[in-house]
Amino acid sequence: MKAKNTFGIHFVIRAISSLDSEMSMIYARVTVNGQRTEISLKIKISSLL
Repeated sequence: MKAKNTFGIHFVIRAISSLDSEMSMIYARVTVNGQRTEISLKIKISSLL
């Protein structure tokens, strides 16, 4: 029986928790064989779209 390896990347936009902030951070959610982790890309974008 062959082992099945999986890999996926999703990009997630998450609002910064400060109430007066109009910025959001971008994260990369990487999944390998069902194990998930999030990595901050250190990029901020405006939440006013």
